[in-house]
Amino acid sequence: YCIAHDITDRKRSERLLSESEKRVRLILESMPAGIAIINKVGYVEFMNKTSFDLTEYDGESIKGLTAANLFSFAKDPFVSAKFIEAATDETQV
Repeated sequence: YCIAHDITDRKRSERLLSESEKRVRLILESMPAGIAIINKVGYVEFMNKTSFDLTEYDGESIKGLTAANLFSFAKDPFVSAKFIEAATDETQV
């Protein structure tokens, strides 16, 4: 027996999803505002270039860090305080 499936629609959907993900990533990475994505347990999953510029970290050195640890090293004390406040505010979850 031979079963054939037309996967044209699935391939098209995968391509469109991939293109959409690339657009969103480009937007996030090029924004002039610092953006960090923190998971539910408080670990940093993504930071854009502006966020890196505001802290002393780079892409490799953020792995395994919590938001509170990361932003306590912000170059500007005001920025550091605001990041920590946002990271520890449970009403934002």
